[in-house]
Amino acid sequence: MTTRRTGAGWLAGLLLGTGVVMSAPAPVQAAPAGSITLLNINDFHGRIDTNTVKWAGTIEGLRAGAPGGENAVALLSAGDNIGASLFASATADDVPTIDVLNALEFDASAVGNHEFDRGFADFTARFLPGGTDEADFPYLGANVYTAGTTTPALPEYDIVTLTSSTGQTVKVGVIGVVTQETPTLVSPAGVANLTFGDPVAAVNRVADQLTDGVGDEADVIVAEYHEGSSAGGEQTAFDAILAGGGVFARIVNDTSAKVDVIFTGHTHQKYAFSAPVPGAPGDTRPIVQAESYGTNIGQVVLDIDNTGGDVTMSGFTATVVPRVTTDDAVLTGAHARVATVKTIVDAALANATTVGNVAIGSVTKDITTAFTGGTYGASGYTGGARDDRAKESTLGNLVADSLVASLSSADRGGAEIGVVNPGGLRAELLRGTDTVITYAEANAVLPFVNNLNTITLTGAQFKTLLEQQWQRLPNGNVASRPYLQLGLSSNVSYTFDPSKPEGSRITSIVVNGAPIDPARGYRIGTFSFLVAGGDNFHVFKEGTNVRDSGLIDRDAWIAYLTANAPVAPSYAKRSAIVSPTPTTVTPGSRITFQVSGLDLTSLGSPANTRASISIAGVEITTVDVANGVANVDVVVPSVPGGAQHLVITATPSNTKVTVPVMVAPTLASSAPKRLFDTRAGSGPDLLVSVPKAKVGPGNVLEVKVTGVDGVPATGVAAVSLNLTATNAEGNAFVTVYPCGDRKLVSNLNVSTGETLANAVVAPVSATGTVCFYANAPVDVIADVGGWFATGSSFTAVAPDRLVDTRAGQSPGALRTVPKAQIGPTNVLEVQVTDIAGVPATGVAAVSLNVTATGASRSTFVTVYSCGTRQLVSNLNVVPLDIAANSVITPVSATGTICVYANSPVDVIIDVNGWFATGDGFTAVGPQRVFDTRPGESPNAVVTVAKAKVGGSYVLEVRLTGLTGLTPATGISSVSLNVTATNPVNPGYVTAYPCGTKPPTSNLNFLAGQTVANAVVTSLSSSGTVCFASSVDTDLVVDINGWFA
Repeated sequence: MTTRRTGAGWLAGLLLGTGVVMSAPAPVQAAPAGSITLLNINDFHGRIDTNTVKWAGTIEGLRAGAPGGENAVALLSAGDNIGASLFASATADDVPTIDVLNALEFDASAVGNHEFDRGFADFTARFLPGGTDEADFPYLGANVYTAGTTTPALPEYDIVTLTSSTGQTVKVGVIGVVTQETPTLVSPAGVANLTFGDPVAAVNRVADQLTDGVGDEADVIVAEYHEGSSAGGEQTAFDAILAGGGVFARIVNDTSAKVDVIFTGHTHQKYAFSAPVPGAPGDTRPIVQAESYGTNIGQVVLDIDNTGGDVTMSGFTATVVPRVTTDDAVLTGAHARVATVKTIVDAALANATTVGNVAIGSVTKDITTAFTGGTYGASGYTGGARDDRAKESTLGNLVADSLVASLSSADRGGAEIGVVNPGGLRAELLRGTDTVITYAEANAVLPFVNNLNTITLTGAQFKTLLEQQWQRLPNGNVASRPYLQLGLSSNVSYTFDPSKPEGSRITSIVVNGAPIDPARGYRIGTFSFLVAGGDNFHVFKEGTNVRDSGLIDRDAWIAYLTANAPVAPSYAKRSAIVSPTPTTVTPGSRITFQVSGLDLTSLGSPANTRASISIAGVEITTVDVANGVANVDVVVPSVPGGAQHLVITATPSNTKVTVPVMVAPTLASSAPKRLFDTRAGSGPDLLVSVPKAKVGPGNVLEVKVTGVDGVPATGVAAVSLNLTATNAEGNAFVTVYPCGDRKLVSNLNVSTGETLANAVVAPVSATGTVCFYANAPVDVIADVGGWFATGSSFTAVAPDRLVDTRAGQSPGALRTVPKAQIGPTNVLEVQVTDIAGVPATGVAAVSLNVTATGASRSTFVTVYSCGTRQLVSNLNVVPLDIAANSVITPVSATGTICVYANSPVDVIIDVNGWFATGDGFTAVGPQRVFDTRPGESPNAVVTVAKAKVGGSYVLEVRLTGLTGLTPATGISSVSLNVTATNPVNPGYVTAYPCGTKPPTSNLNFLAGQTVANAVVTSLSSSGTVCFASSVDTDLVVDINGWFA
């Protein structure tokens, strides 16, 4: 018969604390070698069911078959005997489980975290000595202290006295410890008066006490850890598991060599490892865990020597023994204790049948936790093992929906979002053959009897909550389960990218169809366990306005199932991985990303096969889905700008992945503003201050253009400028480029005494700057009218010379053309695709700077997409002059442009960007919009007064809804060519989106001069553009494209 001193560890700890010294035992005389047997269970969790008798029979069979019989056997547990129990035990407050353990005469047990499910006060009042439901064995917790002290709150160890198979008396010291994570795994309020210390340190401290020759001494020391490896397997897996580090590595490597045997629990794994003893090369000791739920028994047989008066362990055999399948009648007939167990179990099952067989609802199909190791087939996901807490499940999401339904009314707390921890789901809702859900089946899903609470978290805190699914203990260490997947109500979805740094993995959250507001408070409905910060969701402790609903989980859950019968599974996931996550998109731009994790692994869940992609409600395409992964490569269609949703809908699960995106137009344009003026240097009307000095060959001006007045600090490919040169000291050309290497290109040419302007699409450098160069000193004025987003349908390239018709000039031009002036009978066709960063295909239009020189008479130049040429012009030049203009022109189907002049002239063309085929920029014409000159341009598409613009006469022209050119809506900006002719005096013209006229100019002219310039301008809210002139002048305006 085994004997023990119940509670000795507690008493000894207190005596040692008061300095009382207990005498050491007398030496033992030498005897032959024998053996003792240690039987161990872990994580039984109140498994009172039809297998309990077989489990008890397994234990008794091992006892009876042990060398030396049951006097040489200790029966132990690593904790979680109760809690998260089956209905037969849970409905009787786990008394049947304690009665079964008492009937089997367990010798000692570590406490597990579930022993604290109902709080420390309930546990001690019921199960410790003198309690109403007293356990006949000691519950040990060497690392459980009264809060703020090192005073043990529970017995730390117990001495179990065995008689070996050869008659030696062997004192087995059993030390029990529980996971240090316990306050995060139970309701923290229930253990607020306790401190849970380092379990390894506690084991080592008590092992020292049991071998110091004072007080209780042990011949063999057993450590019962309610903590363990997150993986199991055979001995061959040991090294890899150990290399994974974590708490298991600490148990193996740091538990004192004085400990002979280590039993573990908590992680529900199965292993019987032979592990090295620290500081003792070549020595090993057993480390055993017997899975969970009474499926196995851990068995260690120790070889015992008794030489020289000391009892020592000389060897061991460690195994995990599966539960027998022997008929219950045979087992009860063979073992008296098993017969007692059967009496207890039968009574508990009868009571549970009475209570639990009441039908409370029905289910159409299985609704389960996430499974692992199964496969997808015609009937969905089948097979495998339940309770994969790292994955989303149909059951978790349904329970979350039930929380919102139960707690949404104001008197229950006004819940908006339901949140469920996966560890709280302890059984499945299975359809079976009758579809009925009984009281017992419903209770088995949520057996913890938690109160239902509501709490307010801000949107930012809710994001932190989702980030904390990657688990960290309060001390910052990674938890033994490094990831826990929360169940969420159906009004919530989110995307994440696990490759991102910790704390920034949640990339978007949508609540009730809108992006979450970080500052707004959201009412969360959940369990009291989580509200107290359980399962390492620490951010709950930062929440406000906590309210107890007065409901417990079991009652609310059963009421929900009854009210919503029959319940059906939803296979739509709440979360998916999106990488990289689109944030800002532009119509016409191509976006490429991958969506993964689209499939659930709950029983019956289908494997998705297709996914539709839409934005702002406009479907773009559908793509294949394989193994839960969809690869998306789409061009963004023309959709309204601003905040929109990119939605990926997987079928047949109907999983909707919603990514909030900002739709930026290809060109984000605005009323032009003066960026800088070298004549003034600085001033209140200038966005940027620059040196008050002319630009020249020795004075290149670098200007920061990002982060300035509506131009964002990042994500900018190019800016739309209007450049004016004046006060030149000789003939000068100006080049605008993205700093770094400068090519021999020009944006405008100016002579002494002239003031000329030209539109420029200027690529920006990696640091957001643009450089301005001139070959002779000249003042430069720049106005900014918009910016092109990185990744939009416009791609800026470093300016480079495309062609030059002048003899002996530009030998490095990208295209070789005849060295001859173009003219009415010599139209130049140039291939503009497949050069200088412009691709061979997918090009709708190119952005050029065109310069004309060497004209013998007044000449205009037209750039068009070959084919039929309209009566339009891009620039005008007179003899002995050099004129330049920015041109955005469509390309032909073969990737060419044509250049026409009405009289011979040389042309120099530089390329600085291109627009992708798509809806971001739509090239049209070019086509004449209006002409204020009497008798001219009878085919202009807009009729205006035949009168000069100037002074108080501002011409407002609607540019939306132009037949065959522009739609009535969906336009942000237009690309124009504006020509001033017949001016009465020197002056300038400004094109702007009506309203207040900005102090900027688009082109400058002298009296009687004809000057053209490209203009990209945004539209007013009514789709109009206003044209103003400082003096009276005729205007001729052509359109060549528009921006969504």
